[in-house]
Amino acid sequence: MNIQKKFVIYTFSCLLLSFICNSSIQSHPIQRLEVSSTLNPVGSGARAFGMGDAYIAVADDATAASWNPAALNNLEHPELSLVAVNYQNIEKNNFGTNPEANGIRCVYKNSLNYFSLTYPFEISTSSRTYPIVLSLNYQNLYNFDREWRPTFFLQTEGFVLKQNIDYIQSGNLSALGLAGCIEIIKNLSVGLTINIWNSELTSNNWEKKVYQIGSGTNEGHEFVFTYTAYDKYEFNGFNVNFNIGALWKKEYPNHSINIGTVIKTPFRADITHQSKYQYSLHYLEKEDPEPDNSYSYDEKDTVDLPLSYGIGVACVFDKLNLKVDIDLYITDWDDYIITEPNVNDDSYKDTIKVCLGMEYLFFRENYINSIIPLRTGLFYDPVPEDDYYGFSLGFGIHKDKFHFDVGYQYRFGNNVSKYIYKSLKFSQDVKEHTICASFIYRL
Repeated sequence: MNIQKKFVIYTFSCLLLSFICNSSIQSHPIQRLEVSSTLNPVGSGARAFGMGDAYIAVADDATAASWNPAALNNLEHPELSLVAVNYQNIEKNNFGTNPEANGIRCVYKNSLNYFSLTYPFEISTSSRTYPIVLSLNYQNLYNFDREWRPTFFLQTEGFVLKQNIDYIQSGNLSALGLAGCIEIIKNLSVGLTINIWNSELTSNNWEKKVYQIGSGTNEGHEFVFTYTAYDKYEFNGFNVNFNIGALWKKEYPNHSINIGTVIKTPFRADITHQSKYQYSLHYLEKEDPEPDNSYSYDEKDTVDLPLSYGIGVACVFDKLNLKVDIDLYITDWDDYIITEPNVNDDSYKDTIKVCLGMEYLFFRENYINSIIPLRTGLFYDPVPEDDYYGFSLGFGIHKDKFHFDVGYQYRFGNNVSKYIYKSLKFSQDVKEHTICASFIYRL
């Protein structure tokens, strides 16, 4: 075996392929999508964030279209809403076979999370009046941002290699929504949100960039090499799924009970996958470097977003100015996340997200003539094969037509992601800090 061929086998089989194209990654649909935020298709808004995502039964603003569109029936006035998010992801990576690659990586991102225009009105018949609410909204649902910069060292008989890797991923999935609800009978409303996913209307793409540079010796011969790879995934055409919700409310003398349900239908989207890579190898004893090797291709993949459904039960204590809500949210991971040609996916168990949230209202009529809500929540937010937990805090100022709310969530998972990079005995501790701010103007 000649020196160059031996080098290629060692480098691109033992390391590059282990890190980038390891078979355990390719066969795991969750990792191939590589979403850095929660995988559960949750809704938006600082109120919900502050209550730990327990919002299916108590949604009372325009973000209801993303949680339970039937709850839009709670709106009595036209609304303009805007939601911004500051997201920080901290990953403490551990490579059991290569401790020199261990380290802490952070990603920060500010983004527009939600925007909506909502208009309530009524239709009267001879028998009764039907409240109806229509909404146009935008939601940024999945975040792909991730940055890793490990250093790997490999030594075998007659072969030594040290390489630095820059791995950068960015992008998101977002949708335009058309929502509406109607109160079909007293205390019972139903709603529907039609989510449109299209790269020409909203951002629906993500990309990965990998840059490697290394040096070493092969049977006493010194060499240097570089490797670059670029992959881009983008939605094709119009892709549609639905949020279908119902909300029932029963009032009692001192309190009321709300029960809300929602189904978020699965859908399959066609995507275009563009891939390019280039590598070069140069032995220092040679005056003329070897020519660069490059390759590129385009292929068609599909992305499947899973079926999810939830139920929320809330108790509203009118005299105490207190709301308590508990939600259960199930995601069906038998629906694959991403399918590539000639790749078979395994089945994964469903996950159940559990959220508990509370909101207390201070009325400050004699001081600033405002309502000041305080919120808190706890949640269990698993993904297939891993457990994540978290808590939340929130507050707001509601004065006349203007409502401002802030919600904070801390989500964490310890010793997770073992299913990726199995050959490197990989695991990580993840900490996520998310601050959400909502601005609402009621016309």
